[in-house]
Amino acid sequence: MNFAGLIAEAAAASSGIPVLTDGRFTCAYPELPDLLEDIDRHLRDRGIEATEVPALECINTLPGALTLLALLYKGRRFLLLPGSGHRETALELRPAAGFCKHRIVVERVPPAVSSQRPAPEQFLHVSAHEGYRGVPEEMGEAGAKLYLRTSGSMGAAKIVVHDHGKLLGNALNCRERFGLEAADRVALPVPIFHMYGLGAGFLPAVAAGASVNLDE
Repeated sequence: MNFAGLIAEAAAASSGIPVLTDGRFTCAYPELPDLLEDIDRHLRDRGIEATEVPALECINTLPGALTLLALLYKGRRFLLLPGSGHRETALELRPAAGFCKHRIVVERVPPAVSSQRPAPEQFLHVSAHEGYRGVPEEMGEAGAKLYLRTSGSMGAAKIVVHDHGKLLGNALNCRERFGLEAADRVALPVPIFHMYGLGAGFLPAVAAGASVNLDE
């Protein structure tokens, strides 16, 4: 199974009661496939090709979580970074790598937007990365990969490669270990741009079809 299959399965199995929310915006699992397709279409319309490795600056909001899921759903390669305004942007976590052709920035939706689920153009900003130097040959052209910077606590921050399949396997193992089910409600106060918040919190909860409350 891949992330597309997992999300499709969760959407089909859900009764519509479990939701993903950030306290302002909310979506139910059956809505996920269409919402993720809309985000992917928006990214393609802005020139992000399937073979490139964009940098995603993600925040703990529903739009941020949906954008992250859309990239996993489509099996894209991408570098996951903290969102703008986060305290960790002062560290070496936020700069995009030279192999990133575009930056995808998840922005906070203006208070004037009252829609329960804003459109991608209301929260996504795509720009060319001025430091783009091309994708190294050793990275290849295919394969669903997540690139994540380490914290740098033991030295300079490094970029670690996570295969989507192994990331999903880890999420399923966490789901089993924690006993997560669709009836559960998961509060997530840790950032989803870190592996702890993503791999041990967010993705296992989504794999279970549980309700998730994202907290910045």
